[in-house]
Amino acid sequence: MDAWPFRDEDWEAVEDAVVALVNASGEEADEVIAAKLKNVFDLLEALAIKYGPHPVLYETRADILPNPAERVELYRQAIRLAESNALQTLTIRLSLAEVLIEDLEDFTAARKELAACKGELTDEDLDEWNALAEQANR
Repeated sequence: MDAWPFRDEDWEAVEDAVVALVNASGEEADEVIAAKLKNVFDLLEALAIKYGPHPVLYETRADILPNPAERVELYRQAIRLAESNALQTLTIRLSLAEVLIEDLEDFTAARKELAACKGELTDEDLDEWNALAEQANR
């Protein structure tokens, strides 16, 4: 499995749909937001059909779901798929840790995820990791 198999134009459609969803979230009716969310999900499903299942697709879906428990499950699926294909898990685990801390207050699980990705850290990610670790150690 390639770390990034997606063609630029395929992924740009997802990015545009996510931006439209985010922009609508504060101003539009629930039906409009639901339609934009469905559009993103449809695009991700089309990419899964075209490229096969990929951790990025699970992670992206989890990033925009409103339900924290569903997000956690998708992040964990993304981690399992990434690990089974020797791909990085850093961004997935950071996002998962954030949900565990902010939405579920499961600090023990968040610390476990942060410890699991510590070996993948780059200078670019260190500030985010440190901030999450500080929150998880309350």
